[in-house]
Amino acid sequence: MSKTKKIILLIAAALIIAGAVFGLIYLRNKNNKAYVQSVADMNMTWVLMNESSYGTISDSARQQITLQPTDVVAEVFAVTGTTVKAGDPLFRYDTKSLELTVEEKQLTVDSCAGSLDIARQQLAAYEKIVPVADTPDEPDEPQPYQLTAQQKLPDQYHEDVTGQADRAYYCTDKTLVTGQQINRWIDEGLVVALQIWEGGQPPKAETPEEPDPAEPGEGETPTQPETPAEPETPQPLSQWIIDGRNWPAVEADSFWSVADHAQWFAPEPELPDIPDTPTYTQAQKAKLISDQELRIRRLENSLALAQNALAQARKNLEDATVRAAMDGTVTVMGDPHSLPQDGSPFCVVSGAQGVTLTGYISELDLAQSRVGDKLSVTSWMTGMTTDAQITDIADYPADNGGYYGGEGNPNVSYYQFTAYMENAEGFNVGEEVSIQSYIEDLDQLIVLEKVYVRSDENGHYVLVDDGTGHLARRDVTVQSTSEVEYVKILSGLTLDDMVAFPYGKSARVGALTTTEMKWNLF
Repeated sequence: MSKTKKIILLIAAALIIAGAVFGLIYLRNKNNKAYVQSVADMNMTWVLMNESSYGTISDSARQQITLQPTDVVAEVFAVTGTTVKAGDPLFRYDTKSLELTVEEKQLTVDSCAGSLDIARQQLAAYEKIVPVADTPDEPDEPQPYQLTAQQKLPDQYHEDVTGQADRAYYCTDKTLVTGQQINRWIDEGLVVALQIWEGGQPPKAETPEEPDPAEPGEGETPTQPETPAEPETPQPLSQWIIDGRNWPAVEADSFWSVADHAQWFAPEPELPDIPDTPTYTQAQKAKLISDQELRIRRLENSLALAQNALAQARKNLEDATVRAAMDGTVTVMGDPHSLPQDGSPFCVVSGAQGVTLTGYISELDLAQSRVGDKLSVTSWMTGMTTDAQITDIADYPADNGGYYGGEGNPNVSYYQFTAYMENAEGFNVGEEVSIQSYIEDLDQLIVLEKVYVRSDENGHYVLVDDGTGHLARRDVTVQSTSEVEYVKILSGLTLDDMVAFPYGKSARVGALTTTEMKWNLF
């Protein structure tokens, strides 16, 4: 056989082999299509209807407004006894104080974002740990914050020279009070004044000198000595009155600033170093990751809360006027020149009709809850249903650590909220009710099984049919639900999209799609 014929035969054989290979690949791809189905058919919105909590009809309807230490009131539009309609102006904040509040909330957002970024970096470091077989020493648990000598409340208390409290403590602008101490004053029913004086203590009262009586001259009438003026009551540079008779209990391990009249948070402890040589077992690594993931979730919640607070502060700055949330009568209106310092409300409106509902929000749901949200309320006694609107959410956790007699997740805190029920027919004060979020356009919402949503360093995504019969990546925004197996899709997906199961040989970008179910998908 000639050399030319051999070359031709080799080329022909190579072409046959290449054709066979490409044919096999084609057949494999053709037979290994990704099964897709309509989002509308997979939608699990019933999960949202299962998200419920419990509450109590607590009182006749009231709108209660308590000011923050940094708030300044510029003008009031109503006085005690004024009859108001929903939407009527009650008072107006000073915009300068609101601008400072916006700046403060922005700093809080930046701080939360920074802490979250560090926590995520730490989680990534934990995930890279290669566990060892031997059991090393347990990592040290973080120690609770210890007050410095400058921060501690003085052991000795004094008589309150201003006459406003049972006892007074002379403090500095660095003094902190523990929640345990505040609760002790509450248990004893004491009114305590935490005072900051120039020089560290009140000025001593000076005894006026009595003038020597002058001898009257001949024919003169003796003059009476002048009555000395009453000395003015000294006033401290700053004073925080804690009235233990009506002050709400606080977390025992919390700290409170005498200068700011607000809760003080200890700086974040330094993150433990990850050693170059692994010293953790698999179980310890899993515990580190689990704890850090919970910390990240709480930091994400704190960031969301801070962002909500910033948005609310900006909204308040745009419209600094506080308005009535219901028809009723102003029963309390404070003096804008002498704002309450004991935590009592500055303004209270008692509703002409309706009732107040008291409930609790988990810290994990707090970021999605805000004043003005609508609720659906159902009576346990009659089964009647009505709407309510949140009018206030507490700034600190409930002192019982849970809600409805201690039910709920014991590992998270709960925050009390109040809501106004205008139509309260069939509901009685003291009655227990079931509370659900008011969901509009439920048929337009999307809830999917969590397994259909994947995530990477770029965020969450699903695999969808791109309209040409091929799979494509689609980025989505998600939100957790009360059922851990399901997530709410906030953006990136429509009910008309076709979604594929994102695992298996066919779950790849560019794969052919089919709407016919097969059992050999993997």
